Amino acid sequence: MNLPVSPQNTPTTQAIEIAIRLAVTLIAVVSIAAILMPVISLSTSVVESAITIGNQISTGKANISPPSESVREWPLIGAAFLLGGEALLALSTSTIRSVTVGVKSTGKQPC
Repeated sequence: MNLPVSPQNTPTTQAIEIAIRLAVTLIAVVSIAAILMPVISLSTSVVESAITIGNQISTGKANISPPSESVREWPLIGAAFLLGGEALLALSTSTIRSVTVGVKSTGKQPC
């Protein structure tokens, strides 16, 4: 059975090829943006949190709140995590300040 052969470079074929290339490019750009937006948002949040914690530690106003009781219900690590949080709260403010001062003093450049 012989099928009719169509020319390869008709204006309709060229328009379809251009439309397909544009669609592929648009899908690629949207996909890359969908990946990068959460990554940028997360990294910005992490940096801001680190700066805030660093400022609190350097001023001696670090506020460590205890974990809630619902943490105890976490499988495998719940009870251990809750005990670790309680142990962290048991540290006095003076201990935290002395550690902070020690870290600050070791970070100084000799004159």
